[in-house]
Amino acid sequence: MATKETKNSRTLRYFIMFCNKNPELRFWQALAAWSLCPYIAVCWNKPEYIQDKSGFVIEDTFYWEGRNG
Repeated sequence: MATKETKNSRTLRYFIMFCNKNPELRFWQALAAWSLCPYIAVCWNKPEYIQDKSGFVIEDTFYWEGRNG
């Protein structure tokens, strides 16, 4: 049975390939390295209300497409 192609299938395949080539990385390390983002954050507040110490507003990834936006 063939797997149905989804909007995220290609991106997921690329991430899995990256993980297979870098087995020493744990999941979140691999995700940050693969996505070319310096940090992956988990938070309980909406991102538009979160700022770091310099006042930089953290970007919400909800509408991102593909690897890094």
